[in-house]
Amino acid sequence: MRTYGINLRLALSIMEELGTARALSVAILLRSGDVAGVMSLPTPNPVDYDNIERYFCDRQASDLFRKLQVNLPSIDRRSPTISKWWQGERQCYRSNERLAKFENRSNLSDPSELAVFDFLSKVRKTITSWVGSKPPFPRFDPRKVRSRVYLL
Repeated sequence: MRTYGINLRLALSIMEELGTARALSVAILLRSGDVAGVMSLPTPNPVDYDNIERYFCDRQASDLFRKLQVNLPSIDRRSPTISKWWQGERQCYRSNERLAKFENRSNLSDPSELAVFDFLSKVRKTITSWVGSKPPFPRFDPRKVRSRVYLL
């Protein structure tokens, strides 16, 4: 049974301490040497829980092995990552499309839209007061080999 550098005794001890059904599933998979099975378990969905502590323990049981740097032929990490990225891009695009009409007050006539515009203006002012108007990133100049790096 190959453990891929996992301290099996420590991992099983953590799962036992967590004491949830997910932790038991992870422990069973680890005992049988199915590291790929552990890494391919779906992330717990908080909506499925009525107890925050149980969700937290199940999330710990899953996340303990989620970023394990092991190349297993049965696990494709790239496809789900790219798919999730595109999903985020689509959601961002839809949000931008939906909120674009609130960029300029003169485009709005409905009182409810004007109220949303006023609310978003206040939110924009508050966030700008927290983080500033623009980060001080330099423009990219392909002629320069080095550029200054700003830490936020």
